[in-house]
Amino acid sequence: MLITDKIIYFELQKTASTFTQLVLAEMYAENCTIIGKHNSFEKIPRYVLGDFNRKVKIGNIRNPWDWYVSLWSFGCKKRGGLRFRLINQEDSSFLSKKGIRGILKKRLKPEYPKLDKKIWLSLYSDPYNYNNFNRWLELILSVGNHDLGEGLKTKKLSEFSGLLTYRYLKLYTATPKLDRIRSYEELKSYDSKENFINEIIRKEALLEDIEKLAERLHYKREKLIRILNQIKSKPNASIREKDYRKYYTDESISMVKKYEKLIIDKYQYTFE
Repeated sequence: MLITDKIIYFELQKTASTFTQLVLAEMYAENCTIIGKHNSFEKIPRYVLGDFNRKVKIGNIRNPWDWYVSLWSFGCKKRGGLRFRLINQEDSSFLSKKGIRGILKKRLKPEYPKLDKKIWLSLYSDPYNYNNFNRWLELILSVGNHDLGEGLKTKKLSEFSGLLTYRYLKLYTATPKLDRIRSYEELKSYDSKENFINEIIRKEALLEDIEKLAERLHYKREKLIRILNQIKSKPNASIREKDYRKYYTDESISMVKKYEKLIIDKYQYTFE
């Protein structure tokens, strides 16, 4: 999270958030606090956030079909929190604080078991294997009794909403009450009322949207261009086919359309 006296930037995974934060950090180099990565409103003390309502809240978004390929192929590089949670089984260090806390949490709030990590390792083995991607996507989106390490599958929400929407709402709403959402209509209403993001940057129009944002923030275009020229490449890029459409079947196209309907409709994304 990046915080200044004027803006707060929230980093949504695999949406060019690292690049966007680098630009914003240069724009506000003299008045900028960066705390962790992918932090939500709930995790940061109110005195650090400052006058939250007055500040411009900024976030990124991405075409879900492309987004899933990026998320999976990043895991094929042995990177990313999702891959780590899927592959790493229960902590055997019973006496560690983390181990004890995890055991207590599971007893108070049981979660689904994890799939055998060999399955995930196999599916993360080759970023150019279309079959691996489609099988991985099916396991991520399907309603099944296996844990993704993020709490989605234990919620009613998982029957009509996918991982991307789940992450989107967890990061872009102040006090997520996702357990209470029982239908897509309730999901859409919740986003409409609780989403606090004022300015959204599309991954597909990254530089264009950053320039528009700078203009709305009354930041001089000449200074922004110098910053963009200094940051020559986008970090954390995945190794994959450039055209995400190559990875999909008719079935997986429809699956993303169903489970990420909120993002697709709200930001007018299409598979093409």
